[in-house]
Amino acid sequence: MNLLRIFITICILFPLPGWSSETVGTPGKAVIRDQPYYLNGFLNVPIVDSSDQLGLFQDALFQYDSQIDGWKLLKVNIHPIRKGIITKVETIITDTFPVQVFLKISSEDIACNELGKIRTQFDSIDWRPVDGPPPTFNIVVDFIPPLPDTTCLTVVIPYEKIIPLNVYGLPAGIYGYTVNGDEFSGSFELTTDNVLLSTPTLR
Repeated sequence: MNLLRIFITICILFPLPGWSSETVGTPGKAVIRDQPYYLNGFLNVPIVDSSDQLGLFQDALFQYDSQIDGWKLLKVNIHPIRKGIITKVETIITDTFPVQVFLKISSEDIACNELGKIRTQFDSIDWRPVDGPPPTFNIVVDFIPPLPDTTCLTVVIPYEKIIPLNVYGLPAGIYGYTVNGDEFSGSFELTTDNVLLSTPTLR
């Protein structure tokens, strides 16, 4: 119940991004969308961060109630980080300019787990003290466990995902990354300002 109160507070305090009004199906059915969307009095919010975790609240469904002139929360799924599935994280840096940086995330076996949403957030560098930690890309990779009554076959299912990091426009320096909280972390360096001469860097 406390998590639901936190979620509702987040939705009230922080404006939602723009949503699409395209026809995507009836409420209650599984629909995969990156942005919130509104349809026939229902508002679906695919993902919401909390102060403790990126993407903690997912697939929230609201219904507009004209009697109270407000929104009622019908359902929301809570997705805590599931550790122990990802086994390796590698940094890939291209030798082109502007430089591109990717994280290669892999697992020897995800078993019956299903890949969920991937949330990436970059810590702002505007307020960071000189002697503080480096600006950091925080990534949460969600895995959805099988239903309780599902039979899981004993078959090894390897997994690999390439996640691009938005490094264009960043000044030269050291940058960090985390994957699924404190499960994986590392750093990489941009040796020069990663921007074409006509574009200012994000200093």
